[in-house]
Amino acid sequence: MRRTILPICLVITLPFIIQAKSFILEHVNQLKWENRIILIRSMNDINEILSVLKTAKTDIQDRHIYWFIFTKNKVYTNFKGKISNNFSENAKEKYFEDEEMATILIGKDGYIKNQDIELNLNFIFDLIDSMPMRQMEMKN
Repeated sequence: MRRTILPICLVITLPFIIQAKSFILEHVNQLKWENRIILIRSMNDINEILSVLKTAKTDIQDRHIYWFIFTKNKVYTNFKGKISNNFSENAKEKYFEDEEMATILIGKDGYIKNQDIELNLNFIFDLIDSMPMRQMEMKN
């Protein structure tokens, strides 16, 4: 019995394992329902922003947040997977129409929860913690 279960499990799970390894992030919506997203557009030195985000690493992980910093030529992120070459352009085109906006919070439902001209992590954390989905996460 055990010898037949293992091959069946492998046949069922192998396509998911292969798909996960070949997953390439092209759009923010691909992270919907699993993660919250912070998009940051920066034309200046990003070392201060990176420092703030790295200092808050535990709080960011606890709230299931992926962050993306868009500079002129590069994307910095805590996302560990592969990112397509089109990701930056897709995100900028969809979320940064307003030249004033520099920071955008997207909830797990895929909707914009906050837009601001600067990064204020304490405000973002408080906002996330007030959301019903986050309240359920904290209870569990």
